[in-house]
Amino acid sequence: MILIAALSAFIFGYIVFPSVATAQNQIGVTTKLSVGNFTQQTLVSTGVTGDSFAGTEAISGDTAVVASNVGFYVYTRSGANWTQQTILVPSDGMAVVVGAPFALTISGSTVVIGGRFANINGHANQGAAYVFVRIGNAWTEQQRLTATDGVAGDAFGNAVSISGNNAVIGASSSNGGQGAAYVDVRSGLVGLNRQS
Repeated sequence: MILIAALSAFIFGYIVFPSVATAQNQIGVTTKLSVGNFTQQTLVSTGVTGDSFAGTEAISGDTAVVASNVGFYVYTRSGANWTQQTILVPSDGMAVVVGAPFALTISGSTVVIGGRFANINGHANQGAAYVFVRIGNAWTEQQRLTATDGVAGDAFGNAVSISGNNAVIGASSSNGGQGAAYVDVRSGLVGLNRQS
């Protein structure tokens, strides 16, 4: 028994550990990063007093979305130039999202906007999330997401996040203030289906 323990210690100490240390040293040599600098490329603004422009922003690749009281401005980059492509407004109007910070996220050509003040089936402030999709240069609202178990005051949509075809929507006031996060998965451009 003692011989087996000593042999195990020898194998680990003289064979396994040095190879791990060597691998770490090799990684350290090959993965050195060069720190770059950010340089301001442009300034975007609506120029409207009281617009609350840039209360929240999100960016994915060459597309940026900037929140305001008017709507969600979409900008696209070509080279060093940024131009406004459109303004997104949830189908229920801007009242459902008013109040900074706005809940906003983008992944590729999909934008999700949280509307924590949306009234759903007579339930005040149950909340919703609005999915916008770009096809070509045109943006359309693909779907309004709501919680199937939602009640008044849940604030569904107070936080939103998306990566590819997976979206997470927060409802911070649901379950008596306990809160919950809902995961929705998209299948094609048909819609997002909630996963429990």
